[in-house]
Order: sequence, then C-alpha cells, then structure tokens
Amino acid sequence: MIDQKKKKLFVIILLSGVLAFWIAGLEANPVPTLIIADATGDPASLDPHMHYNTQLSSMLRQIYDTLLERDPDGKLVPGLVESWESIDETTWQFKLRKGVRFNNGDELTAKDVKFSIERIIDPETKSPQARDYRTVNRIEVIDKYTVNIITNGPDPILPGRFVVLGNVLPEEAFKNQGGNEFFKHPIGAGPFKFVRWERGEEIVLEANESYYRGSPIIQRLMFKFVSGEEKRMEMLLRGDCHIVTNVMPQYSLSLSQNRSTRLLKKPNLQFFVVQINTLNDNFLADKRIRKALNYATDVELLIKYIQKGNGRKLATFTMPEEFGYNPTLKPYPFDLEKARSLLKTAGYSNGFKIKILVMDHLSALATALRKQWQKVGIMAELISLPREEAISRGLIRKEIAWDIFIGDPTDPLFDSSYQMTIHLDPKHPVCRFHNERMVQLLSQSNLTLNKEKRSFLLKKIQEIVYEEVPTVFLYQNVGLYGVRAEVINFVPHSDTMQRLYKVGLITKKLQTDN
Repeated sequence: MIDQKKKKLFVIILLSGVLAFWIAGLEANPVPTLIIADATGDPASLDPHMHYNTQLSSMLRQIYDTLLERDPDGKLVPGLVESWESIDETTWQFKLRKGVRFNNGDELTAKDVKFSIERIIDPETKSPQARDYRTVNRIEVIDKYTVNIITNGPDPILPGRFVVLGNVLPEEAFKNQGGNEFFKHPIGAGPFKFVRWERGEEIVLEANESYYRGSPIIQRLMFKFVSGEEKRMEMLLRGDCHIVTNVMPQYSLSLSQNRSTRLLKKPNLQFFVVQINTLNDNFLADKRIRKALNYATDVELLIKYIQKGNGRKLATFTMPEEFGYNPTLKPYPFDLEKARSLLKTAGYSNGFKIKILVMDHLSALATALRKQWQKVGIMAELISLPREEAISRGLIRKEIAWDIFIGDPTDPLFDSSYQMTIHLDPKHPVCRFHNERMVQLLSQSNLTLNKEKRSFLLKKIQEIVYEEVPTVFLYQNVGLYGVRAEVINFVPHSDTMQRLYKVGLITKKLQTDN
C-alpha cells in the first residue's frame, strides 16, 4: 500500500514538473510580435473613412483593404479588384477578386464596395474624404463581383484614389452592430485582425490567416505611439521595437553604424511644405512678402544639414515622379539682398513677427528656418504639436491660429493635381490660399481624360504657383527607415505606406506581446 502511495506521489511530482517546464517554455516563447514605432499619434478612431492622414492610413490598411494597390515604385496594381477600366467618359468599372473574405468570414462583394463609398460621400458621415469623391454620381452593382462607379463628368484619377482612401467595410456586420460598436472591434479584409487598443499607448493586431494574398508571416503586429524622435530611436537601438519610420536624418549615421540595426532609404512622393496662411488678412496676403520668404530660405543648406543630403530641391510643391510635373521651372535662389529689397518695397524693412505651427518631428527644420529668416528681420514663434494634433486642430478644425504651417505631406496619387488641390482649392479644409485662375485651371484638369491636354493644364497651373508663391518651396524627401537586423522582407514604398504582411523576424531578441 505504501509503495502504491509512493508511486502515485512520484507520478504527481513528475507530471507537475513536466507541466511547469511546459508552462515555462510557453512564457519563454510568447507570440512573435513585430513592433512599429513611428510618428503616428493616437488616432481619434479606427474608422478608416474619418481621417485624412497618410501615416494613419498606413496603419489602418493593416486591418482594412482597398480596391487598388501600388508596387514599391508607385505603379498602380490590383488590390481587392482583379481589373478595372474606363468603359466610357463617366463610368469606371471594377471587377472584384472572387473568394475574398472579411476576417469575420463574410465574403467581400460589390455590395460592400457600394456601401463603403456611399458611406464616405453621405453628408451625415461628415467624412473628410468625401471631397475626394465629389465627382461620384452613383454606384451600381452589376453582379456579385462587378461594380460601376458613374461620375458627374470625366475623372481621370479616380482609380488612384482607391489606393489610400475608400477602405471597404462589411455592410451587414456594420449595420448589425452600428458604427460606434463596430469600430470598437473593427472588421476588415486586410492582412491583420484587431486585438486591442490601449489609448495613448499601442494598437495590437494579429495575423488574418484567411487573407487573400496569403497569411502574414508574423503572427502579431504592434503599433507603439511614441512622441519624440529621440525616444523612438532609443527604443530601436535598445531593441524595444523593430521598425521606426520617418527617421530624422541626424540619426542616420548612428543607425548605419550599429550592428543591430539597418538604415534603409527610399526616394518617395513626400515633400516638406512651408504653407503660408494668406487668409489672415495681414501682410502675408502680399505676394512680395511671400517671395521674400522664399529668397530668404537657403534650401541647399537645409538639405545638407537638416536632411544630411537626403533631399531634392523643388521649384514648387510638385515632384518629378508626378504626372503633369513642369520641369522648366527652376527653384528660387537663396538671395538675402533680394529678400530685403522685397520687404522694403512692401513696407516691412524692419521685418515682422509670425507664428509657426509645426509637427513636432520637424522641429529641427522649423528652428533652422527661424534662424535663417531672422537675418531679414522676420521673428518667429514656434508652436510644436504631434502630427495628428497639428493636422486635426491646426489644419482641419482651425482651432489654432498660425501664419506658417510646416508639414511633410505625401502624394498617394502620383499626380500633381493632388497636392495642388489641397493647397489651391479654397473648398479644401487645408487650403489657405485663393487664386481664381488656378481654381479654374485645376477644375478643367480634373475633368480632362486626354493625357496631353491634362498635362498642359497642370504645367500651366505650376507656372502660376511659381509666380504667386502660396508656400515656401523646399525639397522632396528621401525616406529613411530604421530597421532591426532580425527583420526580413521589409520593403519601403515610394508612397510611404507600409505593406507588412510579408515581413518576418528571424530571431526572438526583442520584446513580444502575450
């Protein structure tokens, strides 16, 4: 009897040891998690139709998906659709892939596409993306996998809008849950599924194994909301995250020399803008003042010291890779005497004071500009805010008064009309400039399918932009990415959007998420 009890006790102890060893093994090998730390602030919501921010789009596209996609060099390629074509001047037809499913198991069909676009353009939604679809007259479901979008007139760049905007939502699930509940635990057709959101801290996603392009390599994905470039760099160098996007050039040397990190570069469709508010009814409405600001700006010095050479000087705010770019225009030269002469002629020989609103990760650029402009008597007060707050409060809602706004926008359409619309169309919430001739030409270009005629119109607009100077023209960006050595398959794209479903980790050196 005693021997039997000893045997039972021995078995219990043995099993307990095995169980403890097994549990310890689980704790030592938690779910592999790819951790991203970038300048994206905590979003107001996870509603993909309620923002106008490329970086936020980059994060949300992991949950949702769009009709079209771009390859690393910007070429338009199929996304949720297998093909698209213009069947007449006012009709674009999109044919969906068959068998694509949302991460709740529902099949994605033409009805979901119709519902999603109609939700964006519905005035009750109050989507900031609605104006990008202002040409849409109606959406027709032809069959389960075919949808026609009929516009009020020709819209040559409509397909390009579906790369960043127009994320497709599941109609039935959305209507059953209601908007408020739906976005607490959103459902999409993207490569990852929502797990949790700790406001101000992080968003955690997990692999969508039924993703139509194939299950992601990494099992979990975490976006960390970290304010301050220095903090993000410290995280990367310590091994607390895997990827940092929008690396400031001053950190490029330390990243490239560290054996645990890599520095990746990708010329992209992003530029640095010094937007001038001409609607404040003050001296900035005077073209001579705006020209003086351009002559007082040493762009080549900024590229050398702020960008560490990672920039390309621009004549306006359009870039060579964009359709309709005007190569005949030459950048304004740095000329302090010309700047002083213009200020004197305008009645401001002693300069003036201005308020500059800047995204916090661009504070070094703002400080450098302030020092340059001091040489001609222009004194600047800096207001630095996180990207999301600067855009929402400073640009969209107009809660913060400013004379100059410094940002780094992107052109996801690869078309010069995109940023010209943002900066020149007074109906756009970001616009702070009005020139009726430019508005008319822009409207004509947006309704012209003939590429040669459209290119001519866009180049003409740039000539007027060059003369009227609604911004201080700076430079195009070369995107810098800090990546840990154990990250594989991370490929930067020229539209700055992250495609992460093929990214993997070859070791488990970093922190992971339980």
